[in-house]
Amino acid sequence: MWTRRKMIATVATGATGVAIMGQRSEAQDRSSSEVPHSVMTKTCSDSCGDCAKACNKALHHCLTQAATGKPQHARMAGTAADCAAFCALSSELLARSSSMMIISCRACADACHRCAAECASFETDLEMKSCQQECQRCEDSCRKMVKAMEGDRSADPNAAPAERSK
Repeated sequence: MWTRRKMIATVATGATGVAIMGQRSEAQDRSSSEVPHSVMTKTCSDSCGDCAKACNKALHHCLTQAATGKPQHARMAGTAADCAAFCALSSELLARSSSMMIISCRACADACHRCAAECASFETDLEMKSCQQECQRCEDSCRKMVKAMEGDRSADPNAAPAERSK
């Protein structure tokens, strides 16, 4: 025969089990929905880091070429340096999930677009071609990231109105 104490213990154990299973299910739902976003963030951060390296390498190349009397490389050096700075900032902000990464990614995509266009004018220069390819890859990744973040913000009622409308 069941005593009152056994009945309460059985009900409490069952309720605890149901609560734990519910928490596990919620955690699994959250983690499965966050995986694509976190993968996209890591991919974009890696793209930005790779592009910063390529731009710094192109910067060094441009300075070397400018020293031999090639003025078009001297002008390009500034663009490569600026693009590397935008890429490095975006990579850092993405890596730590900063609330300002959308601003940085948008600017990084624009800087990469400009840098890639200028690199394209050096048709036979392999170093500049490499920089152009990395910039195009980074621009694409940043634009996808911005689009994803804008989607998140438009669904967030606490997001700043200016950010939701962009």
